[in-house]
Amino acid sequence: MHDFEVFRIASGETIDDMFSRFSDVINSLRALGKCFSDFELINKILRSLSKRWDPKVTTIQESKNLNDFSLEELIGSLLTYEMSFLEHFELDEHLNHLLKNRKDLELRTNECHLSDDSSDEDNKNFELRILNLNKFIKQKSKINNELERRKLPKMKKKRKEESNDKR
Repeated sequence: MHDFEVFRIASGETIDDMFSRFSDVINSLRALGKCFSDFELINKILRSLSKRWDPKVTTIQESKNLNDFSLEELIGSLLTYEMSFLEHFELDEHLNHLLKNRKDLELRTNECHLSDDSSDEDNKNFELRILNLNKFIKQKSKINNELERRKLPKMKKKRKEESNDKR
């Protein structure tokens, strides 16, 4: 129960990772006989998010009836927000870090005339960082595509209902 009470999103943790950790805590408590309503779980997750999530938390609390809101809808909403807004912040931060490291590498190369062996190692490190960045972008794209795929049937159903209402 202590893990549930002190549960918070970790710095730099994604919603997917946070929800995975949260599910582990909840499943452990359920195994011990403790049950939670979706309302309790949703409120706990909203309270566990960091300050940079405050605009989204406020929007959800004001626009949704949390008694009728499902945990899956909350996670989907948070994932969408994470991909669309926080992704830009993280990507910019990551690119700035890579560019700074590259400039530092160029300066060290020019100033110290590094040997070919250490220059090759630095180039490999830089290439590895670029590969990691590409992997990060692909993961975000896959998540976005999956969310869009899940939304499509709901949108088609909604359009069908609207067209039936007009008739």
